[in-house]
Amino acid sequence: MMSEQLAQQINNNTTKILLVDDNPENLRYLSHILTDRGYKVQRAISGQLALNGANAAPPDLILLDIIMPDMNGYEVCKRLKATEETKDIPVIFLSGLNEGLDKVNAFKVGAADYISKPFQSEEIVARIEHQLTIQNLQKQLQNKNIYLEYEIHKRQRVEVALQKRERYLSTLIEVQRLLLVCHDTHTCYCDLLPLLGKVSGANRVYIVENNRDTLGNLLMSQKAQWCVDGIHHINNLARENQSYSEYFSRWAKVLGRGDIISSIVAELPESELEFLEDRGILAILVLPLIVENEFLGFIAFENCIEARNWDTSEVLLLLSAVTALALKQKHLKSEIALRESEERWQLALHGNNDGIWDWNIKTGKSIISSRNKQILGYDEEENINSISVEEWTNHIHPEDFRSAKNAMQDHLNRKTPHYVAEYRLRCKDGSYKWILSRGQALWDNTGNPVRMVGSITDISDRKNAEEALRESEQRWQLVLTGNNDGIYDWNINTGESFFSPRWKEIVEYADSEIQNHWDEWVYRIHPDDLYRVMLATQDYLDQKIPYYFVEYRLKCKDNTYKWVENRGQAVWDDEGKPLRMVGSTRDISGPKQVEEALRKSEAREREKAQELEIILKELKRTQAQLIHIEKMSSLGQLVAGIAHEINNPVSFIWGNLTPARQYFQNLIHLIKIYQKTYPNSTPEIDDFIEEIDLDFLLDDWSKLLDSMQVGAQRIQQIVFSLRSFSRLHESEIKTVDIHDGIDNTLFMLQHRMRAEGDRPAIEVIKNYDQLPKITCYASQLNQVFLNLLNNAIDALENQPSPRVITISTEREEVICEREEVIEKSEFISPLTSPLSSTVAIRISDNGTGMTEEEQKRIFDPFFTTKSVGKGAGLGLSISHEIVVEKHQGELSCISQLGKGTEFIIKIPILLVVSC
Repeated sequence: MMSEQLAQQINNNTTKILLVDDNPENLRYLSHILTDRGYKVQRAISGQLALNGANAAPPDLILLDIIMPDMNGYEVCKRLKATEETKDIPVIFLSGLNEGLDKVNAFKVGAADYISKPFQSEEIVARIEHQLTIQNLQKQLQNKNIYLEYEIHKRQRVEVALQKRERYLSTLIEVQRLLLVCHDTHTCYCDLLPLLGKVSGANRVYIVENNRDTLGNLLMSQKAQWCVDGIHHINNLARENQSYSEYFSRWAKVLGRGDIISSIVAELPESELEFLEDRGILAILVLPLIVENEFLGFIAFENCIEARNWDTSEVLLLLSAVTALALKQKHLKSEIALRESEERWQLALHGNNDGIWDWNIKTGKSIISSRNKQILGYDEEENINSISVEEWTNHIHPEDFRSAKNAMQDHLNRKTPHYVAEYRLRCKDGSYKWILSRGQALWDNTGNPVRMVGSITDISDRKNAEEALRESEQRWQLVLTGNNDGIYDWNINTGESFFSPRWKEIVEYADSEIQNHWDEWVYRIHPDDLYRVMLATQDYLDQKIPYYFVEYRLKCKDNTYKWVENRGQAVWDDEGKPLRMVGSTRDISGPKQVEEALRKSEAREREKAQELEIILKELKRTQAQLIHIEKMSSLGQLVAGIAHEINNPVSFIWGNLTPARQYFQNLIHLIKIYQKTYPNSTPEIDDFIEEIDLDFLLDDWSKLLDSMQVGAQRIQQIVFSLRSFSRLHESEIKTVDIHDGIDNTLFMLQHRMRAEGDRPAIEVIKNYDQLPKITCYASQLNQVFLNLLNNAIDALENQPSPRVITISTEREEVICEREEVIEKSEFISPLTSPLSSTVAIRISDNGTGMTEEEQKRIFDPFFTTKSVGKGAGLGLSISHEIVVEKHQGELSCISQLGKGTEFIIKIPILLVVSC
């Protein structure tokens, strides 16, 4: 009884049996038995045909006769068992030989069973079903073994994953413990990196900290590193404070937004690949150190032995440890910053020449520094560190009390952002000193001042110097009247400035028309010179340069500008702070005008040189175009000759196809008449008919003739396209179908658009409108199509699927007022006539696209976006000339980087050529 699987297999018509016997009667008999049982039967009348059929479509079982001409059944079975595809197919021998030795030989060569002739149908079927059942059971056992192996491997992977997770969790607990007890970043790094390296399976782990330079650029410094035995230490950053842009500019962006970098090194960008491979790194995992959106640095895990990726669970657990480390790093840095701030404050109190005071407004008490006592002449031992406001105000000079009090009150009422006042304070010996008092208040939530902190500076020396300056004022007046230069005197602290009458005369103002303030001078400096003048002034006041000298333009009363020359000398106090600056201003307009005339002359000469350069480029472009035209002409003649030579043998083939088909039909008719007249043929004829498979031969011969006809038509299309492109050198105007030109061009470029290797084919989408025939230079227009389509194919060179070129055509009507056309254009082209019809051809691709700068120059001669050796940069320039100058049309380009490019051709349907 058949097994359920075997019965189902037979019912589904999937069991194939190959019958091999040189006796047609045996084949028919066995085929009838097996077909009735639902088996699919293949037949072979020789051993070689059996081998060919078994290799081409392996059956489920083979019935093989032993005694056959050319190759006996033993040899066939040996060859079947020696081939990988057929070695497992069960073979049942059929033979009239009934000797025991014959059966032994059959089983030696690999037979599964042996049936002796004459055949019994029930025996044959039973033995076949028995072998198929054994085969099915073997397959089931094999499948169960495969499934069992899969389950074992699956359970092993789960156990490994659980063990790995347990190791990570234990490491994470140890990391937290170490972070609690460490008190500096170096200790943390040295303790944690070995733990993280061992649990992650990395060969090398290092940590990098971030900081910024004075311009705010992000810098990085390697702080610690750990390696397994056998892996050498490397210093990825040879010096501290290296810029990310110098090594991995992409890392700063990716890690800065909290993302990780995990990759096989071979899959990284080229710039990173070269750097990492030189250091023997095969795989890398980089985790950012981020706290409160601040990018503090990163930890890198490197594998130098095998290229492996860290799975998601590993990365998440490592991120937990890295995040804890980042929090600890932030905490330690905050402690250091607080400690350094406190140290700076103490140094400022002891090293600053100013006295510091801290006033508690609610209690009225003030705390003053030692420097305060020194300024007023008190000894360090005298206990006046804490005094009341009343005691302090009693020290203010009576003449200065009101102004000092008003300045204080204005600040407490928030009328001024800062408290600044100059007044005199009484010293211990009863004398007075000039001091500069500055401060800043602190207000509570209700707006009431609660505290104020500030400083006092001894400015007695400055006040004395100012008095001395006033005394020398009369001497200056004598200098002013006798010098042709304008004189200025600038009080740097107050901004007050004195400008002599001559200074004002230089800018064409009366003496009373300009106020004596520094802003009057700054306001009149030419905007283009302002930054340079201010920089030179500041550098001199900071004593970075020994002399003050600057040339610039000053605005006059009539809003014109004069060139002037400034010189000056500053006065500094003992602390190096500038107090005053005195100098002269000289009118140098005359020399500057001569200098400007010389500069304009040089500019004119440069302009002439540029014009000559443009003319030279135009000559080169024209020469290149002439060479290109001559090349296209020669190419046209060559292609025409090739087309002619191909056409002759094709015409011969095409002319003989019809007679050949007719002769074949006559032969078929003769065979049918013969079969009808002699229905009972001889066995020899029947065997030969079966050997050559007459029905298949008759059907296949007709298909062969059809294939020859299709091939001949294909060659005729190629010849037609070659003839079309052989006219590229022709220059006469013709009336043509624009779609034929596009299709012929596409046909010529089919070899570039086919799929090749890993590169997919290019799909061409045509959206053709109903267009009339147009009058144009057909050959030159075909050249434009060729250039644009070649460019589109080049743009798709390295693009993944889908790669698409879209070609659209449409008719456009342009209507405008006749008067407007005549007024705006001296020459009325077909595009600007009062009523004109144009054809628009759009050729677009989904390639890489272009930048705006490339689009602006795309039609310039010798400009190309291709790599060196892939174009001279003349194709689009020549196309633009053909469309615009030859056809009075338009050629434009629309492109978006990363999305593709579209070229738009607009030409008139009726081309008007002036004689």
